[in-house]
Amino acid sequence: FPYTTLFRSEGSEYNIIENSTLLRKSKYLQISFHNHTGIYVEKFIHKMLPEYDMITFENSADYSETFLRIK
Repeated sequence: FPYTTLFRSEGSEYNIIENSTLLRKSKYLQISFHNHTGIYVEKFIHKMLPEYDMITFENSADYSETFLRIK
């Protein structure tokens, strides 16, 4: 069982996203961001989680949610 199936995190918990080894072992991630633009979220994910592909991305004025799959 090499991967944790799903890890869900709030994007405001940046220290978890940046430093968690559990995230790096999860096959899927669902991450929510509050009070950031969609462009910011996309850049953050590409920078901090380059080993994941973005499957879905939903964005509104003050909330973004993304579902990622490990490459």
